[in-house]
Amino acid sequence: MKFKAHLILGFLFFYISVKLFNISLINSAIIFLSSILIDVDHYFWYVGATKDWNPFHAISWYKSWVPKWKSLNPQEKDKFKRKILIFHSLSFWILIYTLSFINPIFIFVFIGIMIHICEDYIHFIYNKEKFYPKFSWIYTFKRNKNKKNLTD
Repeated sequence: MKFKAHLILGFLFFYISVKLFNISLINSAIIFLSSILIDVDHYFWYVGATKDWNPFHAISWYKSWVPKWKSLNPQEKDKFKRKILIFHSLSFWILIYTLSFINPIFIFVFIGIMIHICEDYIHFIYNKEKFYPKFSWIYTFKRNKNKKNLTD
């Protein structure tokens, strides 16, 4: 899903959480920010794939990478490595949820992450994409062995 869509939907949930659920502005802002900042792992993936730390290069590279990826059929996609997105994985969600028992602020981080993940999964269903890259970084790491990068 595009960043702009996450931004708009995140703001919508921010507004709803304040107006309908009487969640404080601070906690609603945490939900909003965590629903967006989770995507920083896309940048980490870019750095790992290209060894380039420049965020502006990452943005322009990603804009050229997405159309290449979307043009591939499922069989062609299986020849390439999938993105390892650590913050999109079940293990990270469990960690954040567990931390909410230590500090309640993490429940709002968890809610924001779950909003983002639901948006991503709806996008995956619509585009007939596989869920596992965003569910298990361990499985994706193992599956990526002997696969090519689509980073050219």
